Amino acid sequence: MAERTQGINSCEEANQLAEEIGIPGSGDMGQVVASEMPEQLQDLLLRLPVEQPSPRWE
Repeated sequence: MAERTQGINSCEEANQLAEEIGIPGSGDMGQVVASEMPEQLQDLLLRLPVEQPSPRWE
């Protein structure tokens, strides 16, 4: 699975792969308001690029 997800650069591409392999896609999460999230997540959320998949942490 890691090989198939390496080239994904957008939510649309992630949803397309999900459809191809027969699992639910990510769907629309709507707007996320950083100030409404726990403080530990606020800095992380504010550093993520808009309309891009988040980096994979291991």
